[in-house]
Amino acid sequence: MIKIGLIGCGAVSKRYSDVFQNESITNGKVISVCDITEKLAIERASELGANHYVNIHEMLAKENLDLVFILTISGLHYEHAKISLEHGIHTVVEKPLALQISDAEDLKKIANNKDLLLGV
Repeated sequence: MIKIGLIGCGAVSKRYSDVFQNESITNGKVISVCDITEKLAIERASELGANHYVNIHEMLAKENLDLVFILTISGLHYEHAKISLEHGIHTVVEKPLALQISDAEDLKKIANNKDLLLGV
């Protein structure tokens, strides 16, 4: 089973949450969520039967994730994706990947160097 983490528990994550609760998805499960607003993290974790965190570094260090979805505000996509990739985790980022082309290229380089998948 693919162990999935969600970073960002706002409105965008609700759409993803609905998808991950679909019973036809049998090869993956959201096991942890993270948001700086603990109330949002608790709500999303409760919906998904997952652990919740308010610190991205703590979640990525404690959970043995295979895949992370970055669902935070656009201005934080680069930072959060970079952290995820540096932890050796395949990463999917809600659009846009980054606000600067150089940041997107940096993420691509990190993913390639670590043989990780990076998707948008």
